[in-house]
Amino acid sequence: MTIILAPLPFNVLLGLVLLGIAYALFSVKLQRKVAHPQKQREIQQKINLLTKEMRGPSAKDPKTAQAEMMALVRQSMGMQLKTMVVMLPMLIAVYYVILPNLFGSYIGEGINFIIPLTYSNIFIASVFISGLVVGIFMMRRDKRLAQLNAVFQQQT
Repeated sequence: MTIILAPLPFNVLLGLVLLGIAYALFSVKLQRKVAHPQKQREIQQKINLLTKEMRGPSAKDPKTAQAEMMALVRQSMGMQLKTMVVMLPMLIAVYYVILPNLFGSYIGEGINFIIPLTYSNIFIASVFISGLVVGIFMMRRDKRLAQLNAVFQQQT
């Protein structure tokens, strides 16, 4: 059974997309403050060094190295979990409180795409797509900054 939705007004569609982009940007900004990406990178470098040492000819005691690595992994996961604990309630509040209050009158309207897209689906899609774009941009930026930092440290 095919569901045909009435067309969603352009200003509502634009508002949903802008709200999704704003949420994605805010969540990335908040994640950067809570998760400490510089410390995450340092932990990852330590884990990589420990892995290389464990595989090398002058390997440490495996139990000691594994315990050290597990402590680092636990610390890294704790930082990532802290971000999720902050972001998930925010998403639930926006999805179940703000969206219905702003766009609840457009329940029977949407976009007929491969599947019918209602206002909530459009919001989630815009958050997902803008989050991917911002995440890729930030990853490339961080990589470039790390390379510049490494060059700077070699020069000094």
